[in-house]
Amino acid sequence: DVIGGAMMSLQAQSHRNIEQIIVDGGSTDGSMAVVAAHVLENNKVVSEKDGGIYDAMNKGIGMASGDAILFLNADDRLAQPDAIGDLVAALERNVNVGFVFGDVFVRNVNYDAYKSHSGINKRNIGFDMICHQTILARRELFDVVGRFDTQYRICADLDWLIRCVDYGTQFQYVPRLVAYYWANGESEKNASLRRTEKAAILARY
Repeated sequence: DVIGGAMMSLQAQSHRNIEQIIVDGGSTDGSMAVVAAHVLENNKVVSEKDGGIYDAMNKGIGMASGDAILFLNADDRLAQPDAIGDLVAALERNVNVGFVFGDVFVRNVNYDAYKSHSGINKRNIGFDMICHQTILARRELFDVVGRFDTQYRICADLDWLIRCVDYGTQFQYVPRLVAYYWANGESEKNASLRRTEKAAILARY
């Protein structure tokens, strides 16, 4: 009941040079019928059993042929039609930057909140991490620092961000709303595991 909206928000982007990759975990709830109704000719689709969110995201990286990658979960939405275009422009302006990111609007059954990432830097990225729905990363960055570590079910994106910083990757904040994020996923449902994984990652680095 949500993936169609995610696909439509991407297809509404004014930046047209977008390769859309849908990675599904072999769902039997009718999701693939919705995907089929919205899929475009240049889209790539795979539906098969996987090892979780980050295994699926790693599959997407392997399937990608573009210069940069952004991840949307099924219940995420890009905020406005110029969101991707603004991130692409920022990435193109600075060849030394490995990834760019903006802000996210968090939606929940109990509250809505605008989360700005403007204050994030290399010293605090492990504590006030960037929501991956707002990050546009150069594809080559996944070759040099590696893909997501699937030993982490909840915080593999945090581990990846810290590895990027450890490698010396430069990054840039773009002052704009990029995505709407529905706070009802694995991270919120498994708060105890999230805290355990985050502590392990911070201790590791």
